[in-house]
This record gives sequence, structure tokens and C-alpha cells, in this order.
Amino acid sequence: MSDTFLVVTSTAVGVIITALIFWGGFKLTRTKLRRASSSQLISSKDNGDINIPLVAAFAGWKAIPWLTWLHSDISPMLLLQKHHVTYKVVRKHRQAYHDIDYVDFRQALATTNIILVFKGKWSTFSGNTANINLATQALEIFQQKGCQLSQRAHQLVESVAVEPR
Repeated sequence: MSDTFLVVTSTAVGVIITALIFWGGFKLTRTKLRRASSSQLISSKDNGDINIPLVAAFAGWKAIPWLTWLHSDISPMLLLQKHHVTYKVVRKHRQAYHDIDYVDFRQALATTNIILVFKGKWSTFSGNTANINLATQALEIFQQKGCQLSQRAHQLVESVAVEPR
């Protein structure tokens, strides 16, 4: 066989495999986002914990909100408990509500993020609910727990209060 045939064949196989990987990732992401758009808050009857279903979670910096240093879409978690919040990007962390500086909200293409900014920490937690109604309900609960909302988050909660769901 000629060298040209081997080069062309291996290149074609590489391109096809890469395309299949991207197509599979695209299909998985679309399925996950579709499922998230119809999800609801999950409340535990035993202890009153409220689980906010997330599509992905990010750890970022206070100073640069859209730049993150850690990301996970395998098993992200945002659990609102009686006196504290438990969140997970890769590892679980607990933070008391009074240690949250403020809760922010950001929305862009296919993302609806709840951002927790902590007092005395340079790191933030961002959870993508991919669902505006779910994010609004979560922000209302944070507000009820005594957390300060950013202006953007407060406007979202107020706009829903004016226009009932």
C-alpha cells in the first residue's frame, strides 16, 4: 500500500472519530438541558432540606465572575438545609447562610446560574440550573434564609412577584 493511502485513511478515521465524540457530547448536553428545563425543587419530607437540581457547577473567583477554575457536570449539588448550604463542584462543602456575602444571578446562552459569593473567601460557587423558574425559587429561598441578593437577583425575584407563575 502506498503511504498516501495510509495518511488519507488515518486522517479520515481521526476526523470521523472526533466528529462522533462531539456529536455524542452535543446529544448528551441537549438531553441534560431538556431534562433540566422541566425539573423542580426537591424537598425532603424528613428534615426540610431542599435540593436544587443542577446541570453543572463551577468554582470561580469573586473578581472575575465568568472565569472559573473548576467545573463539573458529573454530580453537581446545591442543597439548602436549615442553617447552612451544602454545595459540590468536585468535593462537598458546607457554608452557613450568614457566611454568604450575597447571592447573584447570571443568565446567558443555555445557562441560568445561581452564584454564591462567600465572606472572607476569594472563591465563589456557581450552579447552573438551566431553568429560570427553578433559579427564581432558589433565590426566594435564599432571601427567606436571610441572604443578601445582588441587584440582578433581587430584580428577578421582584419581577416574578409582580407576574405570578
